[in-house]
Amino acid sequence: MKTMKQLAGVALVFALAVGGTARATIIDFENVTGPNQFSLAGNATDYSIIVGGYDVVVHGGVVLTQTTNLPADQTSIYGTADFAPGTGFLSTLTVSFFDAVTHAPKDISNFFLDVLNGNTVNVDYTVADDLGNSQLFNLTPNLAGGQKTVGFAAAGDVVTISAGTAVGGCCAFDFFLDNIHFNEALPAPEPGSLALLGVGLAALGFRRRFDQRA
Repeated sequence: MKTMKQLAGVALVFALAVGGTARATIIDFENVTGPNQFSLAGNATDYSIIVGGYDVVVHGGVVLTQTTNLPADQTSIYGTADFAPGTGFLSTLTVSFFDAVTHAPKDISNFFLDVLNGNTVNVDYTVADDLGNSQLFNLTPNLAGGQKTVGFAAAGDVVTISAGTAVGGCCAFDFFLDNIHFNEALPAPEPGSLALLGVGLAALGFRRRFDQRA
């Protein structure tokens, strides 16, 4: 027969999966309105914001708003492209964290954000911190909803986002960032994970009923 301690543990996992945690620290670029195309953006421009005791600097691209050919996100986002007419655009975007008062580098714990593929093919991407923690993932093309929230137990004070491989080795550029979070619990499991959890809980209920009948 299942003990109350085991059942309480299952209930706690379920509550965390469904409820998640409040996201207090968010960088969504909404305080900036940019053009809708790189051709109108000029040079790459750092985005800097004071939040949660940090001075956060995003480097290597520019803010676009209502971005053309990117239906996955119609708000202000930060991106890079090699076909932009200005200078300073990089194939690796960096998010650096400094103390808001002393401006010295300041470590974080946990990091997640939305990455958007601006290319017309599937592309691999890597998000990594400066202490060797990273996550590799693949995004579908821009017009096929190529957007993903990715997070990992980051540390250090610099996170890099870069494109990996694609068909023909293309596409080191033309991707975007949005909704950056840090120093928070990672997002709750995706719907697929919740479905599996539900199946597991149902099985536990069936087993409990079976044990009671035995």
